[in-house]
Amino acid sequence: MKRFALTLLLLTGCQATLPPSPPAGEVPARAEGATPVVTPINPIPVAVEPAEYADNGLLLSLAAGTNPDTFLKTNALEAYQTLTLAGHPVIAVKAPVADRTRLAKLPGVTRVDLDMKLYPHAGTAPTDPLYPLQWSHQPAYANTETAWTKLAGVNQRKVIIADVDSGLEVEHEEFENRWVLRHNPTAYAKAHATPPEFVADEFGHGTFTAGIAAASRDNTFGISGVAYDALIMPVKVDHPEPISPTDPRPQWGKFSLSDVIAGLAWLCDNNTDPSGAKVRVVNMSLGQNTLGVEPLYVEAASYARRRGILIVASTGN
Repeated sequence: MKRFALTLLLLTGCQATLPPSPPAGEVPARAEGATPVVTPINPIPVAVEPAEYADNGLLLSLAAGTNPDTFLKTNALEAYQTLTLAGHPVIAVKAPVADRTRLAKLPGVTRVDLDMKLYPHAGTAPTDPLYPLQWSHQPAYANTETAWTKLAGVNQRKVIIADVDSGLEVEHEEFENRWVLRHNPTAYAKAHATPPEFVADEFGHGTFTAGIAAASRDNTFGISGVAYDALIMPVKVDHPEPISPTDPRPQWGKFSLSDVIAGLAWLCDNNTDPSGAKVRVVNMSLGQNTLGVEPLYVEAASYARRRGILIVASTGN
């Protein structure tokens, strides 16, 4: 195992994507063919710039019961990503934004969203991993030590933190015996026949953020995460792109909304470890460069909320 210490970054400006709780009891099932019910958040229309979607496509939400393969064949479309969110199919197709209105009128389509490019959020961090230098834990900031005093006797192993990012170095000592249910739902992985459990972190950002959230405490080296004994679920949602038009070498750390939604949908439907631990928190240290929120993301966040999962997203660097 490599023995390198994780550097520290305080997730400054983090906010919880937490729609209002639904009424007590079961969430009513959506009628077949009905428009997906989204917990009321007023999404800001996306101010689209061509560079943000030109290399991706459109996300088509289909009515529950619609067969994606039949729909694609009937309409002569080809999907590069398919997933199920809250019981209804979603497919990603290569199409210009000008086709959005036309595709929205196809039988079985309930909504069309843009498959936006997303970017990892990071920042400068001290290189010395010793805990005394972790200023983010101090009272003037997160005041983590006070919170830790309230955790006496609490079994953190009942809580899973899902890290939707670039993967995880699962053999790192900071996460020894604490990662569970790894998954890679990306279109890139499917196109290259990559096993769904492949979550190797070529980019490094996922391991970095997972360490901030849950690096081991009192293990003689490195740093201490906030929830230092919680379980980690790595959900790898990045893919590589050529470094430049003249340099075809792969550069990892590229994200798309379709892959992120696929990761959220999967973890919501697979949120319990065989030990009984449940996903309670999702960390997403990434975002887009344009103002606005696609309704499909709002639906995914609402679905997570109904499953008792809190999404924490960084607001930027």
